Amino acid sequence: MAEKKAHSTAAPLRRIRASAGSGKTYELVSRFLALLAASCQDIPVSAACTTGQGIPSVQRYAWQEILAITFTNQAAAELKERIVGRLKAIALGLRAKQAQEDAPLTPLLAAAWIEVLLRRFSLLNVRTIDSLLHQIVRMAALELDLPPDFEPVFNEEESLLPLWENLMELSRTNQDVRRLLEKACQELIYNPHTFKGFLAGKTLRENTLHLAMTLSLDTFPHLADAQNVIKELSGMSEAVRRHAAELQALCTREGLALSKYAAKALQDCLTLADSAAAPSSKLLSYACLDDWLLKASKGKASPQANDCHIQLTEAVAALAGRGSILRSGLRTAPLARLAIVLAEALPDELRREGRIPQRLMPIYARRTLCSEYGVPMTLCRMGTRLSHLLIDEFQDTSREQWDALRPLALEALAHGGTLTFVGDVKQAIYGWRGGDALLFDEVVEDPQLYALGGLTEKHLPVNRRSLETIVRYNNAVFSKLETPETARTILQSLLPAETPESVLDQETRLLARAFTGTEQQVSGQAGGLVRIDDLYADTAGELNETIHKALADRINEIAARRPCGDIAILVRTTDEANLVAGWLLAEHFPVVTENSFRLAEHPLISELVALLTFLDTPDDNNTFWQLASASFLAPPNAPGFEQLQDWLASVSMEKSPLWHLFQRDFPEAWNAGLAPLFQQAGLLGVYDTVSEALHHFDVWQRFPAVATFASRFLEILHQAENRGMASAPVFLDYWRDHGKDEKAPMPAQLDAIRIMTMHKSKGLQFPVVLVP
Repeated sequence: MAEKKAHSTAAPLRRIRASAGSGKTYELVSRFLALLAASCQDIPVSAACTTGQGIPSVQRYAWQEILAITFTNQAAAELKERIVGRLKAIALGLRAKQAQEDAPLTPLLAAAWIEVLLRRFSLLNVRTIDSLLHQIVRMAALELDLPPDFEPVFNEEESLLPLWENLMELSRTNQDVRRLLEKACQELIYNPHTFKGFLAGKTLRENTLHLAMTLSLDTFPHLADAQNVIKELSGMSEAVRRHAAELQALCTREGLALSKYAAKALQDCLTLADSAAAPSSKLLSYACLDDWLLKASKGKASPQANDCHIQLTEAVAALAGRGSILRSGLRTAPLARLAIVLAEALPDELRREGRIPQRLMPIYARRTLCSEYGVPMTLCRMGTRLSHLLIDEFQDTSREQWDALRPLALEALAHGGTLTFVGDVKQAIYGWRGGDALLFDEVVEDPQLYALGGLTEKHLPVNRRSLETIVRYNNAVFSKLETPETARTILQSLLPAETPESVLDQETRLLARAFTGTEQQVSGQAGGLVRIDDLYADTAGELNETIHKALADRINEIAARRPCGDIAILVRTTDEANLVAGWLLAEHFPVVTENSFRLAEHPLISELVALLTFLDTPDDNNTFWQLASASFLAPPNAPGFEQLQDWLASVSMEKSPLWHLFQRDFPEAWNAGLAPLFQQAGLLGVYDTVSEALHHFDVWQRFPAVATFASRFLEILHQAENRGMASAPVFLDYWRDHGKDEKAPMPAQLDAIRIMTMHKSKGLQFPVVLVP
C-alpha cells in the first residue's frame, strides 16, 4: 500500500483509491475496527489492560458515532458480516499478526467487542446512503411540510401520474393549458430527433414528467422569453444574409468567378429565412475564399473580400451552433411550460398523497441539514452524534447526495472527527443514475473540508482478486489511457465530430487523470486466461447466430472441466440477457437470470394470487379454473388435469359458478382443499390467509425448492399490511400495478450459469466470465 500524507501524519480527511480487486472492503473494515478500538466503551478492565493501549481517559466518541455508508443493501450486509468476521478471527487468534498491522486489537479485546456488538447489533451504524437520507427526511417531515408517514417511491412517473391526469382534466376547461398541450404535442410530432412512431401521448407524458421532476430539484434555469429568442435568431439570420450580399457584391466588383457549388451556397445564404437552420453546404465551413473560386480567380481576391468571407463563415457557424440550441429551446418551450405547471403543483400533491419520489430525498435532506435547525438538531433527533464517516463507492455518489452529506462531514471534522471515502473513478458506471465521478477529486479541493485538518491519501495498488494473466492484460490495455495523446484519440473516436476543442481538451485531461497510476501489481497468483474472439456477419440476425454458436461451443468446452455455477455471462441490457438465456436453455444448459426470480412469474405465486382473487370474488370462473388445476395448492385427492378438462367440457353449458359445480362433483377434493380457506374468507388478512394456505397444502414440506419465493411473498404481504393493505381487494390492486417488479433473492450457491447485466455484476466475482 502506498500512502501519501498531504498535511499531517493522520489528517482527518482521508481518500483511498482502490482499483478492482485491491482489497477495498478489507481496507474499510480495517479502518472501521481501528476507530472501534479507539472509541469509548464499557469493555471489561482485563480486556482493556491487555491491549497495551488502554481506553482513552477522556471520552471522545462512542462506537455508535462511527457511520459506514455503502451503495447497496447487499454491500451494507457484507460490510457488517466482514466486521464481525474479522473480530471473530482476531479473537480466535487466527490473524494475530495481521490484526496488529491492520487494527489495534488483541484477541481479548476483539472478543469483548464481539459481545458488545452482538448484544446491540441494531446500533452497528452501517447503512446505505438512501436509508440515511430517508431517516433524516423522516425526522424533519413536519418542518419540510411533508406527511410524517410518507412513503418513498422509486418509480418517479408513478408518483407524478396523478398530476398528469389532473393536467389532462384541466385542459378540458382551461384554454391556455389546452393550447400549451397542443403546441407541445405538435412540436414533438414534427421533430424527428425526439419522436419516432405514431402515438405521441406516452412520449409527451414521460418527457413532461421528467422535466417537472428536474424543475423540482432546483437545477433548471429560468425559461427565456420566446420573443427574445426569436428576435436573436432573426438577427443571426439577418447577419448571414447581410454578409452574403456584401460578399456577392465584392465578387462582382472584383470579377471573381465562383464555383458552381459556391454560388449555390451563397444563394442559400441570401435567401435564408428568419429563424431557419443554417445552410448545410460544407463550403460554408471553409476559412479561405480561394476554396470558393474557380482556378482563374484564385489568389486575386482583395483583403476586403477575404475578410467578408470570414465574417460570413463565422455568422453561419454561429447560426449552426448557438442558433441550433436556440431553435431546440423554442421547440421545447411548450413542453417546459407544461412541466412548470406540474412542478408548481407538485408540493401540494406530495403533501396530499404522502408519496415522495426517491430522487427528492437528497434535496429534502440538504434543506434539513442547512436550515435553521441544522446538523446538531438533526443529530439530536437521530439520538447520536456522527464523529467518523466512511463512504464506500464514492465515485458513484450523485452531486445531490454529496450536497446532503457534506454538512454531516463538516460537522464531524469540526469536532475532531474524520471523513474517509473510498472509490475508483475507473469503476464509475452509474452516471445514468446521477453518479458524478468528478466529486472524487473535487472533495479534496473543497477549501472548507481541507481547512479542518488536511488530507491523507492512500492507494491500494495490488490486485488480490484476479490471476496474473488477467492483471497484466488490464495493465497493458488501460495504462495507455494515462497518456494524453492516447486519451484524446479514444475520445475523438467516441465523441461527435463537431465536439468543440475546449470540450475535447477538458475531457482528455479528465480521462488521462482517471487512468493515471492505473497499473496494478500482481498478488502472486499465477495463471488466468484472457481470450478475445472476433465475430463477423453481414446482418444482425446472422451475427446473433454466430454469437450463439460461439457461446455454446465455449461453454461446452468450459463445462467439461468446471461446474456451471462458476460461469457468468455479462450483457448490456435485460433484453440481451433474455436472448442469451433462450439460446442456452435450448442447448439444455442450466441458466439463471434476474428475471428467473420475478415473483409474479413463478407458478406458486400465481396460484397464491389466484387464491386471494377467488376468495375475494368466488364467481370469477377463470380464477377458479387456475386454482382447480393448480400444482402447488392441490390436495392429495385432487382430480388430474385430463379429468378436469373432461369435467369442464361436461359442465360448460351449466349456468352456476364453476366453484359450485366443483363442490357438487368433487366434494372430497373441495373439502380437503379450498373449503377450510373459503369458510375463513374475510376473517383473515392477506398475510394470514396466504400463510394458512402454505401450511394447509403443506407447501413447505412438499416443495422445499420454492421456499425462497414463498418467504419473499410473505414479506411483501406483511409490508403491505403495515401500509394499510390488509384486505384482498386493496392488495390485489397494488399487486397488479407493482407485482411485476418484485423479485426473490438470488441464492448465493446455485449450479447454473448466471446471466446478468454489467451494472448488476458490480462488486461480484466469478472464476469464468464471458462477454458476448
